Amino acid sequence: MVSKVSSSFSEINTVINSLVSQEPWLKLTKSYRGIILSEDVKIITVNEQRAVFQVFDSKICAALNGCVHLHSPSFPRTVRARIKDSCISEGMFALSDFAYLDSDWQNRLHERVQPKQPTYGFLKYEDFHFRAPLQNISVNGVGVLVSKPADNETELQPDSVIKLDIQVTPEYGWTALKGRIVYLIEVTKSLLRLGIHLQPNIQQGQRLEKYIINRKKEIMDELDQAFLARITPTGAECQYF
Repeated sequence: MVSKVSSSFSEINTVINSLVSQEPWLKLTKSYRGIILSEDVKIITVNEQRAVFQVFDSKICAALNGCVHLHSPSFPRTVRARIKDSCISEGMFALSDFAYLDSDWQNRLHERVQPKQPTYGFLKYEDFHFRAPLQNISVNGVGVLVSKPADNETELQPDSVIKLDIQVTPEYGWTALKGRIVYLIEVTKSLLRLGIHLQPNIQQGQRLEKYIINRKKEIMDELDQAFLARITPTGAECQYF
């Protein structure tokens, strides 16, 4: 999925406004602890500053912060927007700062999850080792952060073959996971984000799959708990809608 956006607020606002009378249901997606949540949402009102939506399953509102994506055949490309306000008890939220993604939306081939606790892997490249905070993991890939090597001779590159040691819980760990760097993104002048395509053996792959299934269930339980903690009787927090 591409994160770059082009500013097209007026055009998107016009499209959304034209859809109100048709009472369409758009598809909303939101990343929550690595998992992509997806729900149908209905347009309620639109003005020049924002649009208000209502979701069928209000539980997803507990995950709504930052940015979300909207999908509809009426849009030439997927739309990115920013959460402004939300009312969990009514399943309503407001979006602003609409913009089209620069490229087409790409669905993930495999579910990703974020470890429950901060996790550090150890990336091995040639004769060099890097301590790498783990951002997310799937059965065939992992996202990590690494410090830029001070020595240009050890510079990481796309297609570099690496090995990775990971211990996400006392029960789940992998040693010498083979992988290949797919992309590098500069986060800061001293920090890189790496996307790594994993090439696990059969046993490693089975344990990865089992961990992903268990962790996904945990994350959905965490979303339930977050929803219950935030839901309140309709009151002042919903007056803006």
